[in-house]
Amino acid sequence: MKIIKIIGVFLCAGLLIVVGKISWYLIYSATSVTCLESRPEDSFGFGKALAINDSYIAVGDPKANRVAIYSYDEAEKKWSRTREIYPPKNSIIDRVEHGFGSSLVFHHNQLIIGAFSNYVPSNFDENAENKYISRGFVYSLQLDKNNQNALRRINLPEGINPTGYAVNVFGDRIALKTTVKKDDSKKPDKVLIVNPATLKVESIIEPPILLSKRGNFGNGIAGNSEYLVISAPDIPTNGGVYLVDRQGKIKTIAISEAFLADETRKFGAPIAVGDDFLGIYSGGWGGLLSIFKQSSNGWEEIYSTYFLGSLSAYESQLLVSTGRYPFDGGTIHRSPNHLLIDVGEGRAFTRSTIRWHWWYYGSRPVAYGVIDSKHLLLSRRGKVVLLKKNFLPNYYVIDRSFCKEK
Repeated sequence: MKIIKIIGVFLCAGLLIVVGKISWYLIYSATSVTCLESRPEDSFGFGKALAINDSYIAVGDPKANRVAIYSYDEAEKKWSRTREIYPPKNSIIDRVEHGFGSSLVFHHNQLIIGAFSNYVPSNFDENAENKYISRGFVYSLQLDKNNQNALRRINLPEGINPTGYAVNVFGDRIALKTTVKKDDSKKPDKVLIVNPATLKVESIIEPPILLSKRGNFGNGIAGNSEYLVISAPDIPTNGGVYLVDRQGKIKTIAISEAFLADETRKFGAPIAVGDDFLGIYSGGWGGLLSIFKQSSNGWEEIYSTYFLGSLSAYESQLLVSTGRYPFDGGTIHRSPNHLLIDVGEGRAFTRSTIRWHWWYYGSRPVAYGVIDSKHLLLSRRGKVVLLKKNFLPNYYVIDRSFCKEK
């Protein structure tokens, strides 16, 4: 009889734990998840680029050639879709009809929009060559001004073209990767530092060593309030990663010898920079994501995983959203789409894994995400949701019921 009572106590305790977890999950779902409004004209690329601040959310839809803007209504306590931004009339991106909103980043209430397209020039000019070329553009829009159509293009020096997909902010400046004309492959890529008020180039960051070709300098860029980190996978020195301070001085990041001893490891994109850590693609067989923590001995690797995609950092947290998975038999669709990682003193651990509930047969399970002080803004296949970070469960599933099907 005593044994039965003990078993009963354990069963009751287990049942209470399960009920508690389910209740916690349901309460969180009811109060902390927002599906942003999408419209029939939005494509499945809606959400390929994301940006958020206290007042606005920007959602890029490069396949539909526009950016949707959501404003926060303090009285209603909700986000509402208020407008769409399109490329300038008769611009190359407007005529190509895709690519606008390939990258997004906020500088206060100034939205920096990257555009990137592949197109055939002969479609627009019968005297042009009939071959694909790639062009990038970067635009600025001040969202809190009355002149709502004042989309301004960042113009660069002759012969230098922005990529349109590598744009970031560090300190009070805009950083963007540029490349040279296609027929001049011996000139290296550059990273340009732009004044956000005047949109004029203030400084040009070039590779610190001589290159025989472009070198993919600026393949990944990311910044925080103090510095900018630049990767260059074709530069072998120290894995190809550099730091630029607010005065524009470039220097090599001191990476541990143990990491550099592996010849398969070199840095590329994506990159995200927190307060005192760096999340970055770090090469290796199959591709790795690594987290490096700054210490008195330089930058030391404290975490690595094959889970790799877009990266976003805020203070001591890193959000990883999948660009690809390590295959595991037929269970690939059950893998998480996002990892929220806390970075502490000398260690990093997964705070929450997040998965989208529905699966599309034959589609790549690509997801995107950005993080700020209070939220995770996540997207996958044309759906965008906003999750509050407070009380986010260790394992969370974004259910189909949150968003209508396209």
